[in-house]
Amino acid sequence: MQDPTATIDVGLVELGPPLPDADVTIASLNPDILGYMGPITRRRVFGDSYRIGYWWWEVDVMPPEFSQSLGEVDEIWVGSTFVAELLGQLADCPVYRVPLPARVPQPDRFDRDRFGIDSGSLVFTEVFDHSSVLARKNPLAAIAAYCEAFSPDDGCTLVVKSINADSHRLDAERVRLAASRRVDVVLIEQRLTSGELDGLLDDSTALVSLHRSEGLGLNILDACVMGVPVIASAYGGCMDFLAPDSSWLVPTSPVRVGTGNRPYPADATWADPDHDVAVAHLRAVAADPTGARHIANMAQARALDTYDATMCCDLITARLNELRSSVPHPAAAAGTP
Repeated sequence: MQDPTATIDVGLVELGPPLPDADVTIASLNPDILGYMGPITRRRVFGDSYRIGYWWWEVDVMPPEFSQSLGEVDEIWVGSTFVAELLGQLADCPVYRVPLPARVPQPDRFDRDRFGIDSGSLVFTEVFDHSSVLARKNPLAAIAAYCEAFSPDDGCTLVVKSINADSHRLDAERVRLAASRRVDVVLIEQRLTSGELDGLLDDSTALVSLHRSEGLGLNILDACVMGVPVIASAYGGCMDFLAPDSSWLVPTSPVRVGTGNRPYPADATWADPDHDVAVAHLRAVAADPTGARHIANMAQARALDTYDATMCCDLITARLNELRSSVPHPAAAAGTP
């Protein structure tokens, strides 16, 4: 069997000229990717620089193959308070929260007719990637809550938008089976353009995310930035910008991850959302969708403030200046001009 690290080494080394010499290198490579790298690749990526890993993680235990990569970086940057707290307990090096600017959604018109959605229906939307672990994204909980909250004649539709179903066929069949039980649950597995996906969110009465954990929750953030009401588990990185006065938060209870959810260890912990509260939130938003949009405007303001581009850039600049004042470039330390 071919050594996968050799393939990665050759591929990266042969792609163009060597990376420029740097005093600080920020590598957006999670621990598993660093673990696959051989010494040649790590040298090419980091050189003699101060090494920063920009990482994401979602539970309180790391698998051994991840933990082995902790020593490959001098410090870790993360995008949310939640991940900072998790990795702060797992890593010996410094961990800093360095949020990235929010994406600016550019919605195109969403074609309801294309997917058989009634023009007057209140649309609740669940968006997830099968490659992000089905049990963590937890769309089956959203389907169950929706089906209890409404009957097929209540004038509502649940859109379950997923990607990478072909790569996770057993999980995809579970979602298909759950969705097939109701005519008002529409499953969209094909890829949409970013504009089409933004259009779907913008056309939604609410985004529903009954996740068990999120490092940040990009779809949740996108919905907030567009002023779309959010019904979400009160757990994870999304709590940096969600609040009870502007979103419909679902309380959670800690549970073990359990087997079959790699890369997350079975003995790690994440959170189970309260089914009854989720049902109540769905009904409340449906009862007053206009009022819900007004409330969501507060979440929009909070999200834009939390992920303001100037503030994010200022945080990065301040930390780099601090590093450069205390960690000399190796070439300068050796007297090289």
